[in-house]
Amino acid sequence: FFLVSIFFCGINSITTMEPQDRSRVNNDLSSSSSESEFELEEKLKSNFESANGDQKNNAIDDIFDDEDAIMHSPGIKPGGNLRMNSESAVKLDMDTDPNGEKQLASLIKQDSLDNAGKKQIVSEIPTALPLMGSPQTKGKDHGIPPPKTGTNLPMMSRPRYHIPHVEQFEPLYTPQDNILEECLKRESERVSHQENLMNRVVYDCIDPSPHTNFATDVPEGDLPPFYQPSSLDDYTLVFESRFESGNLRRAIQVYEFEYDLILKPDYNTRGHTQWYYFSVSNMRADKTYRFNIINMMKPDSLYNHGMRPVMYSEMEAKKSKRGWHRGGHSICYYQNHMKRKNGGFYYTLTFTMKFAHDLDTVYLAHCYPYTYT
Repeated sequence: FFLVSIFFCGINSITTMEPQDRSRVNNDLSSSSSESEFELEEKLKSNFESANGDQKNNAIDDIFDDEDAIMHSPGIKPGGNLRMNSESAVKLDMDTDPNGEKQLASLIKQDSLDNAGKKQIVSEIPTALPLMGSPQTKGKDHGIPPPKTGTNLPMMSRPRYHIPHVEQFEPLYTPQDNILEECLKRESERVSHQENLMNRVVYDCIDPSPHTNFATDVPEGDLPPFYQPSSLDDYTLVFESRFESGNLRRAIQVYEFEYDLILKPDYNTRGHTQWYYFSVSNMRADKTYRFNIINMMKPDSLYNHGMRPVMYSEMEAKKSKRGWHRGGHSICYYQNHMKRKNGGFYYTLTFTMKFAHDLDTVYLAHCYPYTYT
């Protein structure tokens, strides 16, 4: 009798619903079932607006809005479900089982029974596979599949290879006196004199390049650069991030030696940005370049307390066997003038670089990259 009462109460609540409310519910249900997570992710890639001039702020907001849509699509709960890719497509519900321990234990037990009829004990850690494109794999076929992005976006099949050397000690960087005041002053001047800004898109990891009139030889496994310098007098940096763990979405040249950078937010988040990893080339050793990552989210950062970006120079690695090390000057993390749609402002990480070699390829990252491959 209790269950029958609940059933008729539910039917009555639906039949007494206002027509416009019933229509809204039906539309919500139909849209949630027809728009998959993959389609929403593709929408994220295609709806990215131009970052020139006043549209730069809207472009960043659009990225984060679509990431929020992905988080609320069917099958994903904010801070909730963790999906594991397996034959049984087991889902760990973090709402009912906070640590996922019961379902994870059940998954391990079932896999063990399926594979051997009993639990298997791993006696030693298997040897890591060599990187494709590394010296260990030249002229050999190890059967290693190329890296995958999980989307239809292009990605270089040849992973970046770095020597394993790192510096033993990382001394703290002493922040420059009055660096915050200088950054805020420079920010104010840019806002008040936008006519002096170049606002030229020199890199985008998704949109097609308008610079298609240059012929270039691309190594096997790589992709053609978004921008190629027209001559030796062209000092424009060539950016790249279409490799494993790279996440630079767009680079905008605002002055001859200054660039605004927009990061892709972490997938399955509501716009979280902290990690960055990209490369630059076509630099000149006697020039000082400034990089401004303009869509950071945290209100404060260790960059204001002695932390520096990590960098890797291909020429330094070949000549002196020097690997990843800390670098950068005039480092500051501060709130910029761009408002977020959901309230608050974006933050900027700014730093300068003076490279040691001409026409080098230098990788810049938040910390030492540790990729899947």
